[in-house]
Amino acid sequence: MGFFGLSTVGESDMAWDFWANVMDAKGNEAKIKKLIAKELRDHANCWNTPGFMNIALYLKSEGKKHNAPEYECPTTFVISDLITQTQYKTIKSYLQDSLKEWGKEHRSAIKSMLKCVESKQGNNL
Repeated sequence: MGFFGLSTVGESDMAWDFWANVMDAKGNEAKIKKLIAKELRDHANCWNTPGFMNIALYLKSEGKKHNAPEYECPTTFVISDLITQTQYKTIKSYLQDSLKEWGKEHRSAIKSMLKCVESKQGNNL
């Protein structure tokens, strides 16, 4: 359990779980919106990534293929258009706070997540 990096969705078991849950939803927008809302309520603990990071890591993987043979369509579904502006603001705020709270070794990855989230939010205006 836990994470060994913050560069990709596969480096965190909680981010991977979120990815798998979205993939299992098979494009069901209502279910995916519920998953996003639930994930934002998850503040995790010292061993796991919080929900806002799991969403940010997922957004970094949108449209990319993953080596996950158990899924018929290993290309990550696009969910960025299902995230509300309020949710984007929450994710960005938490990521900005994380830049101050998390160790130096994670700052580059968090900045990368923040840049991705800002880009996706801009496409969703």
